[in-house]
Amino acid sequence: MIMKLLVCTSLLLCSMVLLVECYPDGAPEESCKTLAPSSEKHDARPQTTTSPYSLNISGFNDGEGYHYELGKTYQLTLLGVDKHPFKGFFVEAREKKSSNETRPTGKFTVMQGDSVSRLSSCSVRTDGITQKSAVEKVAVTFEWTAPTLGVGDINFEFAVVQVKKIYWAHQLTASIKQKPSAL
Repeated sequence: MIMKLLVCTSLLLCSMVLLVECYPDGAPEESCKTLAPSSEKHDARPQTTTSPYSLNISGFNDGEGYHYELGKTYQLTLLGVDKHPFKGFFVEAREKKSSNETRPTGKFTVMQGDSVSRLSSCSVRTDGITQKSAVEKVAVTFEWTAPTLGVGDINFEFAVVQVKKIYWAHQLTASIKQKPSAL
């Protein structure tokens, strides 16, 4: 009888742990609207300190600033400064519609051989990228293809989850302008 009670208690505790694990297989679709992990699910608020993570957009620097060409594919890398590990991430390219309104733009691609990323479906299936599992990572490289029609200036906005209760949201890259010849 005691053995049955111990087994049942163990199963119940394991079930509870699984319930609070929070999206190990990537950001849910509601993250598209908030561009942040759920503070209720993570049982914490976003960090307000400087993030130890960055999104490398050096491929957009053409010597005259950050620019993108319509339809061109760029490689980006999300990484932890000094190889700081992270478990989760969510990245979108956002076009500015007005001072308060943005929307996803462009198309992400998971790199061949990447076993930690998957595409996210916000407006369409390829307009965001997130983690496939909660395995620890120090860098993730993926591709983004600019839209074929002009949308003006963009930013990449991202969130990074270090561990369940420690995450940074609404991290922005520098503004990237549409290449003048493509306007």
